[in-house]
Formats: sequence, C-alpha cells, structure tokens
Amino acid sequence: MPLLKINNLALEEKNKHYLLVKDVSFSIEKGQIYGLLGESGSGKTLTALSIIRLLPPNIKISSGQIIFKNIELTKLEEKKLTKIRGREIGLILQDPLSALNPVLTIGEQLEEVIEGNKQEKKQKAIQALKEVGIPEPELRLKNYPHELSGGMRQRVMIAICIIREPSLLIADEPTTALDSTLQLQIISLLKNLNKQRKLSILFITHDLGIMRWIADKIGVMYKGVFIEEGIPEELFKNPLHPYTQTLITAYKNPHNSYLKSSFLNIDISQENYGCPYLPFCKTVKTICEKNTLPPLIQVSPQRKVRCWQYAKGPIS
Repeated sequence: MPLLKINNLALEEKNKHYLLVKDVSFSIEKGQIYGLLGESGSGKTLTALSIIRLLPPNIKISSGQIIFKNIELTKLEEKKLTKIRGREIGLILQDPLSALNPVLTIGEQLEEVIEGNKQEKKQKAIQALKEVGIPEPELRLKNYPHELSGGMRQRVMIAICIIREPSLLIADEPTTALDSTLQLQIISLLKNLNKQRKLSILFITHDLGIMRWIADKIGVMYKGVFIEEGIPEELFKNPLHPYTQTLITAYKNPHNSYLKSSFLNIDISQENYGCPYLPFCKTVKTICEKNTLPPLIQVSPQRKVRCWQYAKGPIS
C-alpha cells in the first residue's frame, strides 16, 4: 500500500464556487521521491498544502480523498491531524527567512520541536544540524535566522522538519531562492536523507532540470489539472501530453520565443470544463472539443496521461 494516496482531489474557492484544482490523483511509495512539476499558478502548492490542510482560508477541499498510512486526512478532526502535521509529515517552504521566527535563535526553534530535558534537546539539535551539513553546529544554535545565508537557513528548515523523523517530507520549491551551487547542495542533501532514512519526499518545482535529477516519478500539472505521470527517463524522452511535449521542448530550447506563447495566461481561476490545453494544442481532434475534462488514462504500468487522443473504445 502506498504511503500517501490522493484520489480525485478537487479544491474550490469558497465565495466564487469554481474549482482551482480538479481531479488530481497520484500516490507516493515509502522511500520514493515524487516530483510535482508545473509552471507557477498550476496548482502544485495548493495540492501539497491540502495534504496537511494548511490551505488559505478562502479555499476548501470540495471532493476527493487524501489517504496517509491508511488514514483519510480530509475528514480527520483537527486535534488528530495536529499529531500528524509536523510529526509524520514535514513541510519545507521556499522562503526559509519568512518561515523561521526572526526573534528566536536557531537553537530555540529546533528545541521547540524536540522532546526531552534541556541537555537532551541541545544534543539532538546539534546532531540535526550536523546531519544537514551545517558547520560548527554548537555556535549556530546561538545565531538568529538573519545571521545565516539563504542556503544555511534552508538547511535549518530541513533540520527542523527531520528532527521528528517524519515519514513524508513536502518540499515546496526549496531551491528557488538559491543560486545554482546552493541548489545542488540542497538537492544532494535531500537525496541523501531519502536514501539514508528511507524518507519519502513530495518535491515541488517548476525547474525541469532539477526535477529530472531528483525525482523517481514525476506528475505534471497544468491550470489546476493533473495531466501526465511517468518516470523521468520516459517522460523526458517521450512526453505524451501536448503540453508536456511543449514544456520539454522549451526546456531544451530556452531561447525559442515562439514556444513562450504556450505558457501565457496561466490562470487556474478561469473555470474550464474541457481540456485545459485546448487553446494551444496543435493536434486537436473533434473529440477534443468536448466540454468535458479528459480522463486520466493508464497507457502503461508507469505512464498516465489526460488526453482524449489516448482514449480507447467508444466515448460517450
């Protein structure tokens, strides 16, 4: 059984009554790094935040299931959810400076989440900083967040998340604010934690280069819709959905201005009942004009795609 399984998840803006995320389904196995790929505004972060029910107050889960360790989280009472949030499922945000408390030292923030007496807390905090590669951890305990570099702050955030030994770590664009050297270091750190601890990771990014390197399996989102899934080797070599094809072509040809037209007006607040990529698709067939969201089709054991062109048999 997967560690986490999401079935037909839909998120709705409460006052406007339209779906921001619709029919998202994927699963994460124990010890797997699952990559959620898509442009800014595609619904990746909303999908991730729904797992631990930290959605903005104007957004709610309107349908679907989120099953973690055989527990249905969407209907779990808040008191029980708090025992899972932070303990069983950790969250790393893309801006560690805003995520860390500016008036508390690094040591104080680490010790807040550690059980034990004062000396035990300090030793566990030092060990956690060592594990994430922070030099002179005893001295860093006395630092405030603003005294550390961006890369060091991100390592501290990772240390806070892993110190309770969660089963799943949600990493939401954890390298976006870092330069390429620091990005490489953080990705290497996450891969090592995954290998050493068998830690499952939901890794969210819009960067195809990073995703190709870190993920065991990739899910692609576009305008709030989950459109394709596959292992990196197959997805990059043979993308199935027309959007994924354009995305990977643009990645390989970053200076092609014509391709940029396919990535304009990414707005998940514009309700669309049919194929979200229809206005840009160059392989449109009559069936694609249906005002119905295409089904997510299993085309091989490791591949899924949401496109009418891969549907078999009669379609009502």
